[in-house]
Amino acid sequence: MNWVQIDPETGRVYHLEFDPPPDNLPGHTDKLEPVEDDSNDALQVQERLRAHVQELPALEQWLYRFVKLRLGLDARKPVAEIAADAKARTRDLITAKSASAAATAAAQAAEEALLAAKEARAKVKTPLKKSQHVYLLAA
Repeated sequence: MNWVQIDPETGRVYHLEFDPPPDNLPGHTDKLEPVEDDSNDALQVQERLRAHVQELPALEQWLYRFVKLRLGLDARKPVAEIAADAKARTRDLITAKSASAAATAAAQAAEEALLAAKEARAKVKTPLKKSQHVYLLAA
């Protein structure tokens, strides 16, 4: 059976399962003509599958770069649950990224403060008295 059909008067294309013609027009289905499409013949499908198998290692290698971003959702669940899981995992990822950025900024600020303290210490010409000693944290 050819699932794709066209209305010769309007040019409208219908897929009998996914986008069927309207039921409220008597005789409308009778005037539809099958669309001849050889894009899915056996040889073309085999060629597409062969190309897919050939390119799969390169695709997997490229996708591996994003392994930490993969969510690993269970697609067997209802759509609403999958969406809720994706939203929660995305929220967790954004929170972790923000925490990482804050930690990096804090480490950089501490490093700059230590450098400034060392520079200030180097500018001191006279030795400090015992009560004036400044204790610096080692980097």
